[in-house]
Amino acid sequence: WYPDTMSTGAATLLSIASILGGEPYSPPAINARQPHSLRMELQKGFATLPNVFIPRGYDVAFADVDELVPSEFSLVCPRVTDMLLVGKSFVSAYTPLWRKRMGLPSPMPESQAPFLASVGLFYASPWFLRQFIYYEGSWMNTQTVIHNPSEGPMAMLHLLPEISGADRSTPTLKYIASQAVHYPWRLDRQTCMPVDVTAQTRQADGAIVQHLDTERCALRAIARWVNWMQSAGVYDNTQIILASDHDGNDNALGREYGDMRKNGVPWKPHALLMVKAMGA
Repeated sequence: WYPDTMSTGAATLLSIASILGGEPYSPPAINARQPHSLRMELQKGFATLPNVFIPRGYDVAFADVDELVPSEFSLVCPRVTDMLLVGKSFVSAYTPLWRKRMGLPSPMPESQAPFLASVGLFYASPWFLRQFIYYEGSWMNTQTVIHNPSEGPMAMLHLLPEISGADRSTPTLKYIASQAVHYPWRLDRQTCMPVDVTAQTRQADGAIVQHLDTERCALRAIARWVNWMQSAGVYDNTQIILASDHDGNDNALGREYGDMRKNGVPWKPHALLMVKAMGA
């Protein structure tokens, strides 16, 4: 692990299973189990928390997850039918309501042709060319990216106070993933509204201004949810863990750890970790 984080690597596939399942699902531990299926190891990592909390009477919900394969997840999570499991549709479901609240017009349908063409070209290309077709979530610099743009994730974060409830009689465990702070960073610094900006401004320390703006907006949205918890009277008996599976590639701390790519760009050592214990 990097210091003061729960991240075990510079990409989601390297760290998400260990964040949810612990050290047995860190990359070295998974690699030591040979032969193995990486996809199945991910399912096992995701199943760790439900397998612990459901038998103890908790209502468990996992939202905005797309790494799970239902047919395989059910093999390692026997009580999967007793939990709520929602994929990427969770984010897009709240976008129309959020746009209405913000006074924004309905978005025009976006053509999928550039994205589909990029994917087709990717599969038809040799390995050494693929890095020029897909990199860091972007397919040949098209508007459509494999990760959700900023709008959908931010819509979900903004609406959490409205869609949350405090009247459950049973304890609950909720795992909510969000791509709100993932590249591409397209949130206005002042209003936190989505903007169609592709230019990036890099500070002297290497940090990208648009990245920092997006992180600030996401934390402000989460703060609204925390304020709701306090007003609803559930804050004191709720444990909150904010954790990132990896950092961005604009953090100078990579140089401190000697964690550099061949081109001199730092990897991603500084992932978010904030914990609020019950009663704190």
